[in-house]
Amino acid sequence: MSSAYVRAIRGPVFLIVLGVLMLLDHRTDFGFWQTWPLLLVTGGLLVLAERAAIRENPWTPAAPQAAPPPAPATINYRPFGQPDPAEAAAPHGENEPGGPTA
Repeated sequence: MSSAYVRAIRGPVFLIVLGVLMLLDHRTDFGFWQTWPLLLVTGGLLVLAERAAIRENPWTPAAPQAAPPPAPATINYRPFGQPDPAEAAAPHGENEPGGPTA
């Protein structure tokens, strides 16, 4: 059992124990104020299970590493109102459209 698995089941286990304690409160002579320490015991057992899982394999990362964000697309990017650098660098010849007229 990995530590990530123990952390993943922590919430559902607490909800189940809380539901059982509420059921005991309504169906038996045990009141919630007599049985609430079971929540503390449950938490302690889950912490012990998580630490035991970490001791089994201490090199397992606690959470997966996030992938780096993709590089921004700069191929066709041009700020609004700026001339296209490819057009500004190309010289215009006499026979090309937009070239000097003599």
